[in-house]
Amino acid sequence: MPLTKVQASGINLMYNLWQLTSGHDTSDGSADLIDSTFTLKTDEGVANFGGDMTYSSGTWTFPSIGIYLVKAVLNFGGESTSPRNAIGQIRVTTDNSTYNIVSANSDSAYGHNVEGNCFVEAALNITNVSTHKFQIWMDAESRVILRNSQGGGRPSYVSVMKIG
Repeated sequence: MPLTKVQASGINLMYNLWQLTSGHDTSDGSADLIDSTFTLKTDEGVANFGGDMTYSSGTWTFPSIGIYLVKAVLNFGGESTSPRNAIGQIRVTTDNSTYNIVSANSDSAYGHNVEGNCFVEAALNITNVSTHKFQIWMDAESRVILRNSQGGGRPSYVSVMKIG
C-alpha cells in the first residue's frame, strides 16, 4: 500500500525525490537553467509521500501553501574539458515571472574527467501556489556536464520536503 499524506500537528507533510534522468550540458559555461528531465524516484525503497509537486521544463510548482525545504545535489564533471568553479543555484519567483537566486553553493573540479558536487538548499515560504515556484540553475566558468541516473556514478537530484 503506497504511503499517503502524513498528518503531524495539523501539517500535511510531504517528501519528493526527483532524480535527473537525462543529461544536461551547460555547453558555453554561462548561467543555465537546468531544464532537462527530472523524474520522481519511486524505486529502491524511496519513500515519496504526499507528492503533489509538479515539474515541467525546469520549473517546480508547489501543491499547497506552507514552508518547504528544497535541496539540490548537482554532481558534475567534464568530458573533454576541464571544469573550474561551478555554482549550483536555487532560484524562486513570487510573481510567476522573475526568478531570483535565494541560495547558491559552489565546488571546483580541475582536470579531465574530474567530478565536483554542489549542494544547495533553501527553506521557502510558499504563500501563493500559482505565483511561487522554483528552478535549479548551474553557473560555471566553463562547460559542465551534470551526471544523471542513466550515466552511472552519482546522479544529480532535487528533494522537496514540506516542513510547516
